[in-house]
Amino acid sequence: MDKVIFREYDIRGIVPDNINEEVAYKIGKSFGSYIQKLNKKQVLIGYDNRLSSPSLASNLIKGILSSGADVINLGLVTTPMYYYARTRLNIWSGIMITASHNPKEYNGFKMSFDEKGNAVGEEIYNFRDFTFDEQFLDGEGKLYSYNIKEEYVNLIVSSLNFNKKIKVVIDCGNGTGSIIIKDILDKLPLEYYLLYGESDGTFPSHHPDPAVASNLVDLQKKVVELKYDLGFAIDADADRVRVVDEKGNIIDTDYFMAIMYKHLKLNNKKALFDVKCSKSLIDELDKLGYEKIMNRTGNSYQYRKVFEENIEFGGEYSGHLFFKDKFKGFDDGIYAGLRMCELLSNIDSKMSELTESINKYYSTDEIKIKVTENNKFLIVDKIKQYAINKNYKYNDIDGVRIEFNDSWALVRASNTGPNLTVRFEASNKKRLDKLQKEIMDKLNEIINECNSMKTVVITGSARGLGFEMAKEFINNNFNVVISDINIDNLKEASNKLNNTNYVKCDVTNSNDIVNLINFTKEKFGKIDIWINNAGVNQPQKAIWDLTEEEIKTILDVDLKGTIMCCNLVIKHMENGFIYNVEGYGSNDAKMLGLSIYGTSKRAITYFTEALAKECETENKNIKVGKLSLGIMITDFITNALGNKDKIELSDKTKKVYNILGDYPDVVAKFLVKGMIKNKKNNAKIEWLTNKKAFFRFLTAGFKKKNYFK
Repeated sequence: MDKVIFREYDIRGIVPDNINEEVAYKIGKSFGSYIQKLNKKQVLIGYDNRLSSPSLASNLIKGILSSGADVINLGLVTTPMYYYARTRLNIWSGIMITASHNPKEYNGFKMSFDEKGNAVGEEIYNFRDFTFDEQFLDGEGKLYSYNIKEEYVNLIVSSLNFNKKIKVVIDCGNGTGSIIIKDILDKLPLEYYLLYGESDGTFPSHHPDPAVASNLVDLQKKVVELKYDLGFAIDADADRVRVVDEKGNIIDTDYFMAIMYKHLKLNNKKALFDVKCSKSLIDELDKLGYEKIMNRTGNSYQYRKVFEENIEFGGEYSGHLFFKDKFKGFDDGIYAGLRMCELLSNIDSKMSELTESINKYYSTDEIKIKVTENNKFLIVDKIKQYAINKNYKYNDIDGVRIEFNDSWALVRASNTGPNLTVRFEASNKKRLDKLQKEIMDKLNEIINECNSMKTVVITGSARGLGFEMAKEFINNNFNVVISDINIDNLKEASNKLNNTNYVKCDVTNSNDIVNLINFTKEKFGKIDIWINNAGVNQPQKAIWDLTEEEIKTILDVDLKGTIMCCNLVIKHMENGFIYNVEGYGSNDAKMLGLSIYGTSKRAITYFTEALAKECETENKNIKVGKLSLGIMITDFITNALGNKDKIELSDKTKKVYNILGDYPDVVAKFLVKGMIKNKKNNAKIEWLTNKKAFFRFLTAGFKKKNYFK
């Protein structure tokens, strides 16, 4: 399973590359086990009309049942139908299989564990870690079915009150809304025309994302052609909407919200909107005397805020709208579009006239800039620092929204992909162009700087030398991914390293290695340096206590495991360096036996030559080296391998080795400095190859600590 599918709002990926039946089964078994640990037993399941959804649902359900949890299967439903079923059945542990507005090749799992609603952020990442730990329950759950369709239709129809017939064009985009739309419309006083109202998970007509203006062209034309009152489009799972007026003009969601706030008779005068919304909305709310709550983008965050603050209406720029005045408070694109139809039926104005009194600003659409998963956050941080340096006023609740009296600019990291979302607005065109140029120029400068950053992966890096190397690489402006077999140690290390990326990995397991590689490439697009710092699971013994058989086992397991690991890495790297760092041990030198093996000339020759050959086979420009301080210890010992009786360690040698354990930070600085500066083209790279060089390093590195008397 690919770790990158676990995102801020959901689990999402491409079918079958990283979302497939096997992944669905494992997610199901993990989810069923997870909710039982939360003292819950039932799981609600629904799926959208993507071609991959039925088979994913089938395997997801099998996995859940195998954990002993029960399943209530809703079948093919829109996401709002699934939301209503959670409320209606009072079952809040559930999964909706959908990729929302993403293209047809995507799919995913939108999860909720409890009454808070859809899982977000740390909740998802904690479930991810639980899933990779594979501490699952076994059992035989029961499978039930439930048809929510009729109740959902009645819910919508009963909450609407029309005073006259409205003419509306509705674009379903061949999405899941197609399965329910006619059942609703036929019970309302509407004259309607359906565009792309046939359910087709290949989305043949256009991309099912109404937030993109180019997807609304057919809707705009049809409304004008038929001389209808308005039109609206919904996305693939029917939880978002966008409206056009009778003239074919697009009504952005923040304008939709301004109209609603003006006409709704709400008891609670709180208005909820996200950081992408226009000052037009803010101005209107000021006129109406609303308390303004600007929230971070994300329908899950908006939903929670609606219930936390008892907000009767709110939304976000992308088209998620939440009505809780006479509805259930979840986002429903069909219902939101019909609320605008209802409003028009109760007033004498045309749709286009409702926007005339709203303050107008010049603005851009959402601009999406392709970056990498991890760079996107770094870029936002650097834009924030730019704002601080320029003494600009800003809001950083979600990305950075830089605000002026006459304009604003937003730069935020997308939570659904490796993108930045950028938007600009100003009181006039000249100011808009000037602001956009300033921020975009700075953004491009930062992106170019970030693209030049190198990426390093370090195994065995939760503690000790590996951890210190990770810290040193971060200090040198590298992208860093740490890994270790112990997830608790990894989490602790990640926290100490400012939440750097981490992946649980057993370097003797090829699947773990591939997952670590894929995670890193998805995040950063490449791997420049791979450091194999993981040892083998051997009893900690001093060299004089190792048997001949134990030494042979170490040689066989460690070296062959190292080469297996690095061979996999070579297949996924384009160029760069691979290092095997060993020869390091605990303070009492108990791992000295392993260190001597790992850094012997025989081992380093075997390692470098084997991997150099693999690089040649794969036609890769990758350099292979063995960086290790322990290399020098072999110069102090005669016949270290296979003849322990002849080994004699002086007190000075033991003391030198203990220094390496006492001061891993100094050792790490030296090693990382060497790796960063390494420009050699040959495959075999050795450091500190004689006692003189070794002691020069020790004297320079430790003289301030006064270790040597």
